[in-house]
Amino acid sequence: MLMRFSLNDYEYQVSDSWALFNSIQVCSMKGVIIPRFCYYSKLSIAGNCRMCSIEEEESPKLVASCAMPLADNMLIYTNSLRVRKSREGVLEFLLANHPLDCPICDQGGECDLQDQSMIFGGDRGRFYDFKRSVENKNCGPLIKTIMNRCIHCTRCVRFATEVAGISALGLTGRGASMQVGFYIQKLFASEISGNVIDLCPVGASTSKPYAFTARPWELRSVFTVDPLDSLCSAIRVDVRGTSIARILPRTNSVLNLDWISDKIRFFYDGLYRQRIASPFVKVSGFFVPLSWRNTFGVLKKMLASFRDQLVFTKKSFFFFSAFSGPSESLEVCFSVRNFLQFFSSNQLSQCYDACLSFWPSSLFANIEFADLLYFDNSNIRYQSPVLNILFRNSYLKNNTLAVYSGSTPFNNYFYKHAGNEAYTRFKVVRGKYWVSSLFQLFEFPLMLSASLFVSTFLNSNLYQFSVWEGRNTYASSVSVLHNQFLNVTMPSMRLGENIFSLQYYLNCQPVETKSPLAISVYHGHHGDRHLELTADVLLPSTTFVETNALFVNICGVVQRANCIFHLDKFRHARSSWKIFRAMLSVAGGCSVWSSFSSLVRSLWYEFPLYAVDYQYLGLRPKISRLPNLPLNHGVFSPYKGDTLSKNSKVLSLCHLFLRSNLNVLC
Repeated sequence: MLMRFSLNDYEYQVSDSWALFNSIQVCSMKGVIIPRFCYYSKLSIAGNCRMCSIEEEESPKLVASCAMPLADNMLIYTNSLRVRKSREGVLEFLLANHPLDCPICDQGGECDLQDQSMIFGGDRGRFYDFKRSVENKNCGPLIKTIMNRCIHCTRCVRFATEVAGISALGLTGRGASMQVGFYIQKLFASEISGNVIDLCPVGASTSKPYAFTARPWELRSVFTVDPLDSLCSAIRVDVRGTSIARILPRTNSVLNLDWISDKIRFFYDGLYRQRIASPFVKVSGFFVPLSWRNTFGVLKKMLASFRDQLVFTKKSFFFFSAFSGPSESLEVCFSVRNFLQFFSSNQLSQCYDACLSFWPSSLFANIEFADLLYFDNSNIRYQSPVLNILFRNSYLKNNTLAVYSGSTPFNNYFYKHAGNEAYTRFKVVRGKYWVSSLFQLFEFPLMLSASLFVSTFLNSNLYQFSVWEGRNTYASSVSVLHNQFLNVTMPSMRLGENIFSLQYYLNCQPVETKSPLAISVYHGHHGDRHLELTADVLLPSTTFVETNALFVNICGVVQRANCIFHLDKFRHARSSWKIFRAMLSVAGGCSVWSSFSSLVRSLWYEFPLYAVDYQYLGLRPKISRLPNLPLNHGVFSPYKGDTLSKNSKVLSLCHLFLRSNLNVLC
């Protein structure tokens, strides 16, 4: 069926499915912008600002367009005299108590109240008696509040309740005494609390690290992705000169909606702390700075002396092991893979993660229809906060049953705990546990596991009566996904005392070895004093904001991260793939990568699956073996998972706040 309606004397004929939209959405789709303060598409409708009022012919009063669904034969007027006078009156009342501090407000230049007052407001006010004063709230180390600017749109209250799952924030008082605050004096304990800054239409909630740093018109914006989370959320980096001023989310209806985690939003101050400025080689127990040419010369001599010792001792075994950090890009993992193959090794150990494989068969396609959520040792709230939002929406919408096995998580929705013993998963796999029967009782069960072993056998044993594919193997970092897609597995041998070995650490903490015949090379952008005890050579690399990179997220989408700037202070740092190209020549090999594009072409030639950007991967990766790993502790600090986060002062304060408020053993 078709519906007809009139918008500002223009007739439209649309499908009856448009009845699901409210008037403010219909007007936006027809090119008519209606001002609003309280309305936000990803939150529930409040209808308390009345800035979006429109005139409907059959209604004697003005109606709030955000709360009025489209109906057949509606006559809508958005620019009549009554509507203009109503908007002018609303703005006059809002400005009656609003402080005149726009020159020092961090929201200046992108303030909705400022913009709408210029367009829809009057040329004078009639209230000069007094302005109310409200005490500022302490929301933690991330959010700065100036509550005198608050206009009671309740966006922050609805976000905290509906998205973050925290019910402590709300409205108290009535009339002139009304204010937004906490019912009980406490901090905003959420891993996605920074999104409140973006939601606030005025300067009542702003970013503490960004305070008095820059104005919006002074910033240069670069679109990129979040490599600190396996979801790879779409983000926008605002740069002033050669420093990051702030990081904001980009709307992506498939992945992160309009939200990002606090970890990626506030990590950028760690870019400049404890950076490795130049190559170093340990001489007599102390690091000596050298040039790149001299450093590779020393490495070449070390490898040559190892080969001589192998011949002298008549040993033919040389073990090469590489250890990767959690946020390495796809082309870097491809470079490591080729470097390993030169040493006749295809083994790369993945730090910080126990997941060896991944395939999201139905994660995003069917998450909103799931009636059973089973998490096997996957603490999604802290490992992937934005993904947890989607699970929580499914829980609230469908009254979904959530079951968790592993260490007790701090979820923001109700769940049943199935135990944290290591043999719990084997009971579930064999169908001899009470969780196993749930897969046959529910029609659309969805399982998320951190182990390929569990997810494979659950699929074969428990999903045999199910009408859909609900098995998903989850990885908490992008490096795990890249290494698995490139068929790089974990080493199956431990280093002994008399084994000639080269240990290569890529942006992860080196470990002390008992072998005096081992060379330990640390390749990364950050370092600490622990490297003086464990590493022999330090090779400085660039961060993901200083180079172009490719990332594959948990949906199998290939995305490109753009280079944001180059830091002159760390000009000796090189891209990781360039370092591996030089290391190949040191070891006696050769590389055909002369540029980033040639490296990507080599990747595409060997793995045609990645030849098209922003496309879903249609094939499953090859699986070399099924590991039998014990359960790890599922609760950890979301602010200490990689070298960038560890060196961020802001995230260190969040880490201390998390420990003190949640009593988490981080």
